[in-house]
Amino acid sequence: MDYSIQLYSLYDLTDKDLEGVLRTVAEIGYKSVEFAGYFGHSAETIRGWLDKYGLTCSGTHTVYPAIMQDFEGQVAFHKTLGTTEIIIPGFRFTTEAELDAFIDFANEYGPKLAAEGLRLSFHNHSKEFIPTEYGKIVEINAGSYRTRPSCIPNCIEVARLCAKYGVPLVLSSDAHFAGRVGDIADSVRIVKEANVPQELILNADPAAFAARLEKRTGRTFDL
Repeated sequence: MDYSIQLYSLYDLTDKDLEGVLRTVAEIGYKSVEFAGYFGHSAETIRGWLDKYGLTCSGTHTVYPAIMQDFEGQVAFHKTLGTTEIIIPGFRFTTEAELDAFIDFANEYGPKLAAEGLRLSFHNHSKEFIPTEYGKIVEINAGSYRTRPSCIPNCIEVARLCAKYGVPLVLSSDAHFAGRVGDIADSVRIVKEANVPQELILNADPAAFAARLEKRTGRTFDL
């Protein structure tokens, strides 16, 4: 198995000698790196170092304003590095307006990046699972379990955190094929293993789910 290292964990070194860090992690045995800053180096220079030391780029931590301010430049930079993964390292969710701003950003730039062969992801932290005055819902979907079973332990841990902090969940199939629409058996297994109480699963009760949607949107739903 090949391993990638997140360079944020070496941030006090990468800002002084990025090439030296790449050389050292390659010598240790890592095969890939996830960047967290480039420290003034061009994409071409960094790609040259990656090739020199036999490394690949598994992804980057890229702040969202960089994508909004220079979309074409970010696309070109990531293509030069040879990665398909752009990861937003954080976002302020203190207010409902900030949450809405992130949703707008993701809805706009996710498809734009996908059209360029790049995938937009988000690096969550513990704060994303702490309830706020405007509420929070986490989705547990079964779409990836068959193709990426290695994600199951992470999903179980997410569900356990939701149970710990009282964060409501919705279960879905995230089906990519018509025959799997509504197949949430794997998601049910996840929340059972994590001991999530049923009252936290919003779509276990259609009336409760409709009430939640109505509170969030101001619209009436007849489910």
